Amino acid sequence: MKSKDFEKLFVVDFDLELEEEMKKILYLLIGVLVALAGVWLIVIWWPEFVIIFKGLLGPMIVMAGGIVFIVGLMTPFKEEVDNFDTECSDLDEELKEESTDEEPKEESQEAKKE
Repeated sequence: MKSKDFEKLFVVDFDLELEEEMKKILYLLIGVLVALAGVWLIVIWWPEFVIIFKGLLGPMIVMAGGIVFIVGLMTPFKEEVDNFDTECSDLDEELKEESTDEEPKEESQEAKKE
């Protein structure tokens, strides 16, 4: 490989890294500008903002209550969770006992007698 080709590879990689860094900086700068514009508009329109906020407060509380209610429906009661764990462990113990309680085969006992 020629040294010029080798240098071109590094220049391209450097340019791509620089482009990604510039894109990130641009996103950060635009984000800060938009946030500052929003704060400025809230300060200018403070009386109207308070009226709108008061009007939206009721629906926001209703939506929050609905979300909490749905989460409450989706979570099981503590009794159900505890019973599930104990039922599964009881079933495991019963299966272990059944496997150890099995009698040895008659053929093996007869073979020992002979």
